[in-house]
Amino acid sequence: MLPRSSLVPVLAALSLVLTTTSGRAGPVRLTASRGGPDDVPAATRAIEALVPAMAPCFRRAAGPVRVALEVGADGEVGAARAEAGGKAAQCAAGLLLVASLPAGRASWSAVVELDTTSLEQRLTAELAARREVLAQCQGKDPRRAGTLTLDLAIDASGAVAAAKVATSSGSKAIDQCAVDGARRLEVSAPGRSVRYQLRVEYVGGKGGGVAEAPGRAPTSAAEAGSVNGPLAAGVVQGVWDGRARPKVLACAGKARGSVMITFKIRGDGTVKNVTIKDSTLTAAGFPGCVDGVVRGLTFPAAAGETFVKLPVRI
Repeated sequence: MLPRSSLVPVLAALSLVLTTTSGRAGPVRLTASRGGPDDVPAATRAIEALVPAMAPCFRRAAGPVRVALEVGADGEVGAARAEAGGKAAQCAAGLLLVASLPAGRASWSAVVELDTTSLEQRLTAELAARREVLAQCQGKDPRRAGTLTLDLAIDASGAVAAAKVATSSGSKAIDQCAVDGARRLEVSAPGRSVRYQLRVEYVGGKGGGVAEAPGRAPTSAAEAGSVNGPLAAGVVQGVWDGRARPKVLACAGKARGSVMITFKIRGDGTVKNVTIKDSTLTAAGFPGCVDGVVRGLTFPAAAGETFVKLPVRI
């Protein structure tokens, strides 16, 4: 799980989306408490698709976590509340809060139990720890900004048997570097063949976005971001990535620069005391636009207020 005092990079990160080739018991059990989805298997599969993204939430979890959901007829999750599992459940609730599930005829509520012990969790964490191999490819085309998606086939020994581009970053040099790097990756032996899909975001800019210190992954959100209060950093990160990030980018338009965003999250999950300062972006109306985005966010309820400090470079 992420330390309470830190945020992972927001606008330049390596993210992993995983699928496996062989079956196993599902990591999600959904128990309806009011109504229920019209298609329980489809709703369960939609939640299972989010489980790989929850791997950071579950690194210190001692067992299953349970989250109560309120879902509208349109499939949008209106509320997500941690019921069991402590901070791991809070973190998972933050990601579920921004989920879209299959639409139905009426709203419903349910308790989702998540199995925190999985092969996916271990392998995803290991690949994330090796992200420098792919991050350094920004240097092949320093000014290129784009998102690269790679399809990987990992054999039973943990070696990457094949890697190919599913979605190009827009730079052949970056794409080829990433493919070559991915083919050199190794993880702990999974004991069976698995398929992974990795998404890598390259933000471009002077120096290619590569960190000055050797051996470190590039970041475009400063590492000084912090979360202090009852909400876990992973919860805040999940809501930010799912609901705020695309809108903040839209606020900036074509402008590039950095900004410091701070705000408080009330116990009921609403936001107050938003400040936008130290901005180097010249886009007209940018501060007011970002202020509106942040004030419109809703986080999971918690026992007290949480203060967030978020330096972002766009």
